[in-house]
Amino acid sequence: MCKKMRRILLSVLLALPLLLAVQVSSAQPVSLIGNDVPCRGKFISGQITADCIPLYIAYVIQQVFKFTGAICLIAIMIGGFQYALGNLVGGKDKALATIRWAVLGMIISALSFFIIDFILSALGA
Repeated sequence: MCKKMRRILLSVLLALPLLLAVQVSSAQPVSLIGNDVPCRGKFISGQITADCIPLYIAYVIQQVFKFTGAICLIAIMIGGFQYALGNLVGGKDKALATIRWAVLGMIISALSFFIIDFILSALGA
């Protein structure tokens, strides 16, 4: 019974930030064109020019890398919970592996972001 209660408590603790994020994000309008896109008015009015396309592609790539960074941070937090509760839920080796792979994923994501940002800035986006 005690093991089941620990799992329920761990599930609630992991789900709580996700539930709070849904409430905050539901208050914002949904749009694929953010407020920081330089040609936002042209996209909304339908008067897209050739110089807006690379800017929008750069914006989409930035959003994808923000998402991957958030996923890596969540994986690091899960690994931290597993490490803290290692004796209760299954071992610290699995937790260290989770943290190690999440940090490696974040490093690869950051390096690829910097490479793509360098290429897009060289192309003039």
